[in-house]
Amino acid sequence: MKSVIAAFIIFFILTAGVAINTFSINKIITDTIDSVSELDDEKIPNYEHICSLYEKFQKSENFINITVNHEDLRDINQYFLDLKEYTKLEDPDNFKITKSRLIHSLEHLRRLSAINFDSIF
Repeated sequence: MKSVIAAFIIFFILTAGVAINTFSINKIITDTIDSVSELDDEKIPNYEHICSLYEKFQKSENFINITVNHEDLRDINQYFLDLKEYTKLEDPDNFKITKSRLIHSLEHLRRLSAINFDSIF
C-alpha cells in the first residue's frame, strides 16, 4: 500500500511539474511573439528596441532550453541577430522576411513545448 501511495505522489509531482513547465514556457513564448508581432513592418524600429527584445528572450532561454530542441533555439537566436543587423542596415525587406521567420519559429517552438503528439515524436 505504501508503494502505491508513493508512486501516486511521485506521478502527481511529475505531472504538476510538466504542467507548470508547459504553462511557463507557453507564456514566455507568447509574450515574445506578441512583442515581435507589434514591430511595424513599414518603419524599422530602433536598434535598442530590438536588442531589448532579444535580451528579454535570452534571460528566459536557459529555462526554455531544458525542454525544447536546441536547434529550434539556435534558429530563433539567429533570427534575432539577423533582425538586429537589418535594423542597423535599415533594410526593410529583409527585416520583414526575418520577422516573419522569427514569428513562425516561435510559434513552432510553442507548439512543441506543449504536451501533444508532435512533441512526443
